Amino acid sequence: MELVIVRARDCACPGTPHEEGDTVSLLAKLSLSGGLAAQADIIAAAGDGSTLAQRWLVTYVRHGAVAWNLVDDDGPVPFDVDAILADYAFALPVADRADDLYSAAIIDPLTVRLNGISRNGLTDASTSPRVRSTQKRRGSSSRVRSAASMPSIA
Repeated sequence: MELVIVRARDCACPGTPHEEGDTVSLLAKLSLSGGLAAQADIIAAAGDGSTLAQRWLVTYVRHGAVAWNLVDDDGPVPFDVDAILADYAFALPVADRADDLYSAAIIDPLTVRLNGISRNGLTDASTSPRVRSTQKRRGSSSRVRSAASMPSIA
């Protein structure tokens, strides 16, 4: 499992043991449950008028953050994603980086579907069977008839 380390803030641990600051580890790729939650956010945002970007930032942290380097006087602090989300200043850099990592994985397949492009790059129309006309094509020697010279169907 590949992780991306995000510096969230200056070290706030007792004795400031982390020169690199307090960090949160994100999954390099969003899980299926995270992707499905992000897709559900699209529907929910449309239904209640909230902004999709706000929903996605929370979803990305909730499903992407898996560890941190926080310690207290007793040693390593057990990871708690809700503690990250409860602190805007701590969560924002993590959410921004998660958005960079995950948004294309959610948006690209939707864009492809909306544009009617299949995975092989062809439009859906170009991959469907073609219907051939039953009419015989006119050659260059065919005479062009005017509407007046056409027989009446009435």
